[in-house]
Amino acid sequence: MSDQSLKRIPFSAQEEGLVRGAAMWMRGAGVLAVLSGTAFTALILLTGEWTFLLSGPPAILLGILLNNGAKAIQNVADTDDADQRQVVIGLENIRVFFLVKCSVVGCGLVLVFFHALSASIFN
Repeated sequence: MSDQSLKRIPFSAQEEGLVRGAAMWMRGAGVLAVLSGTAFTALILLTGEWTFLLSGPPAILLGILLNNGAKAIQNVADTDDADQRQVVIGLENIRVFFLVKCSVVGCGLVLVFFHALSASIFN
């Protein structure tokens, strides 16, 4: 298979609509994540409550990853060049998104466990 044949992925009009829709939802979720992350980070700075540390900065990072992935997926539907490269970029951003999300959830679960353990020992 030639390198030229992998640059353009042929989609029907319906499939291109689905790809555009996926990019739109990714972009919307990314914007909401950045906004909520900014709000939680402001709460950290204004109140000094470090409990929001697992909410603020990771949410901003997740939003940026989703927006970058959405841009790459949108390029698959809107351009006729380097489709395979754009799909790989989009999927890489989604992979890192889930890696960060699982890490944040894991850290949260560890903190809950240690909080419960310390509460049972010291109370």
